[in-house]
Amino acid sequence: MSKSPLKKEYDLIILGGGCSGLQLANQIIWKTNEDSTIVPNLKILIIESREHYVNDKTWCFWDDGTSHYNNWSYSNWQKWSFSSNIKSSEIVHRSNKYKYFYLKSIDFYDKSIKLIMENKNFSIKLGTWVENVENEEGGFLIKTKDATFFSKKIVDCRYQTPKNVRDPIWQIFYGYEIDFENSSYSKDLVGLMNKIRYDDSGIFFHYILPISERTLLLQVTYIGKQFFLPEKLKSEVIFNISKLQKSAWNILRTESGILLQSGEFDKMSISNSLRGGSNWGALRPSTGYAFSRIYQWSSDTADLLLGRKKPKKNKTVQKIQNFMDEVFLIVLKNY
Repeated sequence: MSKSPLKKEYDLIILGGGCSGLQLANQIIWKTNEDSTIVPNLKILIIESREHYVNDKTWCFWDDGTSHYNNWSYSNWQKWSFSSNIKSSEIVHRSNKYKYFYLKSIDFYDKSIKLIMENKNFSIKLGTWVENVENEEGGFLIKTKDATFFSKKIVDCRYQTPKNVRDPIWQIFYGYEIDFENSSYSKDLVGLMNKIRYDDSGIFFHYILPISERTLLLQVTYIGKQFFLPEKLKSEVIFNISKLQKSAWNILRTESGILLQSGEFDKMSISNSLRGGSNWGALRPSTGYAFSRIYQWSSDTADLLLGRKKPKKNKTVQKIQNFMDEVFLIVLKNY
């Protein structure tokens, strides 16, 4: 997909047009439009291997109303629940400041592509695999099957499958988005970690997202040291949906995945490049949530590329989060 003939020389090439690559492109466009002091003269290309986008993911995030993506969201909630060890009950939390937003991945893809295609400085090339990247004087040579591109800077957001991981903590999930006629589950309450149980390797819990009055997403999630395929959780998903939904229900789509929340493995790294995505710190180690962290990373990286000053971060809050993440992982690995 391209809106104009592709030129071979660019100021910036973004490798990978997934969540990180597209969020970075969106931030560059938004900041350029909102700040009259920025001269929008960068020529930017996005190279993505997939030929088209589908509704393959559920992205959720907490926000106080300041994110650009609030208006793109499909639903939001102010109440969420967790399992309690007190008589198998659940604890419900409510916030008047923060909401839990649900963004369909296809809406994110479609709106991002529209934003990019309407900007004269951007081009995007789908269905294209990067075969090689070489450092060259003044920049990089990026080779694909059909062309060679030169760029002064690159940001590598491509995903690398973890192999031979050292000290891993995995998040593995499987679920269905369903429609139904009647439901006993409250449409105003997100079940973040319901029906928690554990074994020697980690914890299991149910994630319930009441998307609308007649649609719901239920996932069974595992976080722990053991690796297995998500389909292992399929029977539990079917059993619990049938238990939750007394009336007939239909599967709209399946969502499953494997995330490396914590652990080290050898990754391919291009010298002098910028990097982003789940391989490079996008996932929060304790939860696997990534969208908000990518939002902050893409904003900071866009500022860097546009020559803007970075805003000061709240280091105290970040230290507390890092400490809590570390405690959670220690408990998972040792108890």
